[in-house]
Amino acid sequence: MLLNAQAGDYTINVIDITGRVIETQTVKAKQANTYVSFTNKVLPAGSYVVEITSANSKSVKKLIVQ
Repeated sequence: MLLNAQAGDYTINVIDITGRVIETQTVKAKQANTYVSFTNKVLPAGSYVVEITSANSKSVKKLIVQ
């Protein structure tokens, strides 16, 4: 996943369709475009929400795993 944001600290949550947080990762972005990978868990096929939060902003994206 490409984190296209300002440098700073971010919390990324992957949430399933029932609202359960599947994975949380804290990222310290050093530049505007930072790649983030979730390699320790294979997500089953389905729809997820990716919630990206910083000290002063929050972004929500839809993720579909086939």
